[in-house]
Amino acid sequence: MNIPIGSMIQRRLDGIYFLYKHVGIYIGGEDVIHFSGTYKKNKAVKIDKTTLKGFAGPKRKKVSIRQKPKNTIHGKAVCDEAKRIYRDPNNKFNNNYNFVFKNCEDFAVHCYEVEY
Repeated sequence: MNIPIGSMIQRRLDGIYFLYKHVGIYIGGEDVIHFSGTYKKNKAVKIDKTTLKGFAGPKRKKVSIRQKPKNTIHGKAVCDEAKRIYRDPNNKFNNNYNFVFKNCEDFAVHCYEVEY
């Protein structure tokens, strides 16, 4: 699959959450930055970097493009924002997961809507 850098990508979740999607930002080189962890009082929820295969999960769910960047400049800005948040250990997402308000989609949309 040819994924433009800065794209929001997604895959289905497992278990009872199969109707929902896990969302991340494709930053190129087979790498994805996403909000990793679960809502189950897991203090290890954080912005993480993984490969496309890692993002697909242990059951290798199909990864699809949710939204492509508007152009290459936008794609670079989206990636830069995702990388900035990933590098910042005190970012507003780490250890602050909420199924409704602070989740993987919130992170990806925040990056995608960056000014460029």
